[in-house]
Amino acid sequence: MNDQQNTQCEPQECLQALCDNGFEGDFAKTALALGREDTEIQDMLSGDMPVDSDLDMKVHGLAQERGIDIS
Repeated sequence: MNDQQNTQCEPQECLQALCDNGFEGDFAKTALALGREDTEIQDMLSGDMPVDSDLDMKVHGLAQERGIDIS
């Protein structure tokens, strides 16, 4: 499955939407759900680090599984 089929957002925008819409903007909760460190999520959202393709797929899968709008 192509992870871009269900949404048009860029990886950083999708991650931000997941954090905001699914985890009340909490980096730590988002990181825990995605299996990453909260500092890593913060760095990706700030643009200091790119969102890798593995995380992008996890963002889309988690959003779909939990019914979180990231578009």
